[in-house]
Amino acid sequence: MKNIYPSRYIQACLLPEEEVLYIAKAHWQIFRNSIMITIVLFFSWLIAVHLNPWTPQIREGIVFTVVLIPFIWIGPFIDYIRTEIVVTNKRVIAEFGSGYFGFIIRSTFEINLDKVTGVETIRLRPHSKSLVKTFVVVKGIHRDSPLIPYIAKYEKFKRILFSVSKKTDSL
Repeated sequence: MKNIYPSRYIQACLLPEEEVLYIAKAHWQIFRNSIMITIVLFFSWLIAVHLNPWTPQIREGIVFTVVLIPFIWIGPFIDYIRTEIVVTNKRVIAEFGSGYFGFIIRSTFEINLDKVTGVETIRLRPHSKSLVKTFVVVKGIHRDSPLIPYIAKYEKFKRILFSVSKKTDSL
């Protein structure tokens, strides 16, 4: 398949004659908590400025919040750029970061397609349907993958994985 560029780690793991068929990336909901915290901070600014316009405490609070906001977004951003699950014609390779240490600590998982027995999706539903958190677990004969959160288009990932695994079973 053309125009598929996996991460350097996954490119280094590819075997000779192994072809990347699909790459699942992280979903935008990985930023959900950062979005909500930023909105709360923004509205608290508005309320504070409306009640006590530009006192020294308000200015210090705004400066502190402006300094704090990038740190709220760094961890999810690292997770977003470091998370991918790759389906090749021979195996499944998963790589995902772990928050703020995503550039230092990386979790990886590999399993051959003939060892895959299924894919389980665990859906956590809070009160709102838009806040569904989905974990993907690749089931194997000897072991299961770790919980991989926030995978975009996980139904397509499952469909491609099952179609590829059926082709390898028939060989």
